[in-house]
Amino acid sequence: MYHLNITDFFNRINPVQIFILATFLNGVFNLKWQNKQHFFLLLVLFEGLITEVFSVTLRCLKMHLLLLYSISFIFYHLIWLLIITNTNELKSWRKIILSSFITFGIVNLFFIEKTGLNNLTFIVGALIYISLFLYFSYHQLNQENLSYFTKNEYLLLFIPIIFFFGYSFMFGFRNSDIIHVIIYKNIDLYIFVGYFGNIVYYSLANLYIYKERKSSVNHEH
Repeated sequence: MYHLNITDFFNRINPVQIFILATFLNGVFNLKWQNKQHFFLLLVLFEGLITEVFSVTLRCLKMHLLLLYSISFIFYHLIWLLIITNTNELKSWRKIILSSFITFGIVNLFFIEKTGLNNLTFIVGALIYISLFLYFSYHQLNQENLSYFTKNEYLLLFIPIIFFFGYSFMFGFRNSDIIHVIIYKNIDLYIFVGYFGNIVYYSLANLYIYKERKSSVNHEH
């Protein structure tokens, strides 16, 4: 029978997971649920937090984590695709993009990588998002809308880019010795990229939340 030890649970929590929790709470108190983009960002932050809570819990119970992360990849990328396809330039593609990704994620989960870590779901989702982001950025440049690149709306779309690049690289070379190269002491490349990607990701999310809060306060005055 599995037994969860609370002390063991808290001992397994790392600084990045604390940062994830702090970012989610920052979003809860400073973002507006009525704003669609704010709502989606809160969803993705909540999804990240719940995944980490379950991952720590499963580690305490000595249970497998792969299925948790495989399912998480589908929801995680789906929310970010909802965010980027909420822009006017990409709305007409939304149904095709979302349905295609969901179909691939489900097929991969049940017929391709199955109970193994669904690396392909993450990589495909990341490539779709990055491609849409590059197309959207090119469209703004083509329209000579240079001021848009300094707006908070663009920062929101940029938040997961480095995270997606980093983990896609790691998953792409998962069978190579390169990800096990030691960077410093007992920290290998995989751990380094994971920590770096998460720190940048949640730092940008906090910056976005701060700028949205600041903008809201200025409008009130």
